[in-house]
Amino acid sequence: MGQTFDFNDLMVQLGREFHRRGMEGHLQALRRLWLARRARPRPGPREWTEDFALEWLVLFRIPPLDRVLAVLPASSACPRCGGGKVAGVSHAHVKRTWPGGWLIECADCGADWLCDEERR
Repeated sequence: MGQTFDFNDLMVQLGREFHRRGMEGHLQALRRLWLARRARPRPGPREWTEDFALEWLVLFRIPPLDRVLAVLPASSACPRCGGGKVAGVSHAHVKRTWPGGWLIECADCGADWLCDEERR
């Protein structure tokens, strides 16, 4: 059976992680999402959604979403297809960065994985 979680509690944890990493702009956007969720209006074109906040929970590996993506060294091959290195050329690109880490996508199969400076 699937695991359940309290989204409000996860948003608090995400806010603490943004604060810890000095990501004040992201913290302010998360606070606006928090207020918008309480009022229930539709988000504006530049406002965050719950899905976007969930993505950050996955990227920061906040339980119970801490095992969604593999965490690999920066020079690793794709965990799904094994691709990523052909004569020293990478077939992956960085999709998102933050202080202490980045999200990589395989150009061959589209798989995502994380690189984390804190886990080196």
